[in-house]
Amino acid sequence: MDGISTKQNVDKKVFKIAILPTEHKAVLDTCSALSQKGLAEIIFLKVDSQAQIDLDHLEKTCSKGIDLLSTMAANNEVGTIYPIQQIGEIAQHYGIPFLCDGSQAVGKIPINFSEWGITFLAISGHKFYAPKGIGALVLRRGQRLKPLIYGGGHQRGTRSGTLNVPGIVGLGEACRLRSREMAEDEQRIAQQRDRLQSLLQSAIPHLVVNGDLQHRLAGNLHISIPGIPNSAVIARVRNQLAISTGSACSSGVETPSHVLTAMKLPSEVIEGALRIGLGKFTTDDEVEQAADILISAYPICTQRLKTHRLAGWTAAVSIQLYFLKTFPSRETVATPVYDFIFASHGKLDDRIGISGFLSSGCATLSLCKLSA
Repeated sequence: MDGISTKQNVDKKVFKIAILPTEHKAVLDTCSALSQKGLAEIIFLKVDSQAQIDLDHLEKTCSKGIDLLSTMAANNEVGTIYPIQQIGEIAQHYGIPFLCDGSQAVGKIPINFSEWGITFLAISGHKFYAPKGIGALVLRRGQRLKPLIYGGGHQRGTRSGTLNVPGIVGLGEACRLRSREMAEDEQRIAQQRDRLQSLLQSAIPHLVVNGDLQHRLAGNLHISIPGIPNSAVIARVRNQLAISTGSACSSGVETPSHVLTAMKLPSEVIEGALRIGLGKFTTDDEVEQAADILISAYPICTQRLKTHRLAGWTAAVSIQLYFLKTFPSRETVATPVYDFIFASHGKLDDRIGISGFLSSGCATLSLCKLSA
């Protein structure tokens, strides 16, 4: 075979894919990989300060010709609900396949797959109380996808591999239950969310609520406390309240939220952002407790940050010291015995997370940037 070239000069088509800059990282990183491989040109649609899509810009983009439109039904960080029916109508008008990431929306808001012009709908079971590790991709009749996994030809050749039967049953049962309970549940959850929001707004000055307040998921409350780094608040309440600074899938990444950055929010709003989630099993008492915990943390964080905001000292470290107690059951319990914030001389350009262990216990350190 010497001298015989096995390479073929094949012109690869570069697909044009339009997406929102506020998409989940699962979409953004996949599109980035396709772009880096030279397989796709990624076109970012415009969003406003509420993360809401600019439909005029969408139509102009579609009119110029694209191969795929991909938008989420609802944002996973700020809860903004997108006008999927209108987006689908625009896609249909220009004959563009429309992939809708319904992970955050299915089971929480109505979605009409057959009538809204959706070509592909992705759903994730654990987002509406099905087991973790199960999801589905709904394809419009007549659509075919090339498989990524081969061997066995399962699911009509679309995705080979032994099916997760218990997970599928759980997903189906969750869909059935949500169809019966969703409307009542989401109304109650929205009332709880509004109650929590009202309590926080009345007690925390200058609190900002992010997202589209007229079109958002019932269980999402995304707030910012300008001037108070979210790391300081998290460090103060972490043993009492489960909240996050952004997407749970990216919570270990110490970088500003790409969603809030795309919304072009002020830096102090981004740095003070907290995401609070409510669900079907959240009780009214828990809402009141969550409000009390956050309201109590605010003046403590404010005072300590003011105390240590010295000239030329730009960084604060929040440290919680725990003694580890091991019981006969071998269950280890961390008991907080010391909690303080101190200033560190010098400048810090980025947030830094530090974890350390001491011979007498465990010290959890969270280093955060102070506002000027």
